[in-house]
Amino acid sequence: MEKSKAAEELVNIKTALAPHLKNMEPVFTRDLRAAARKAGWPATVVRSLNVVISGSTINVVYPDAVKEQVENLEYGTPDLSPKPVFRTFTSKHEQLIAQTVAEGALNHLFATGVLP
Repeated sequence: MEKSKAAEELVNIKTALAPHLKNMEPVFTRDLRAAARKAGWPATVVRSLNVVISGSTINVVYPDAVKEQVENLEYGTPDLSPKPVFRTFTSKHEQLIAQTVAEGALNHLFATGVLP
């Protein structure tokens, strides 16, 4: 395969993987909400949590209206013990995303003939 074609296919990996990673967002959002429920977070806060995947990074997003409450739950306050959810969740799921990206990239390279 020509060098320019190989380089073009490497660039196309990102485009090929983006929809697959976006499809993981609802599944990860459900997992995050389940973890928050299990940790005892209030239902209104749990329902406001969403996962957005950007590249191979997981971002937890929520409305500004619950920001202080979320931070207090995650990190605690002098009067409230922390009930961490985000750090454990993102660590576990970033590993899964990295594995998915690696497998998808290899599959794309084989499928396009960059790798024999």
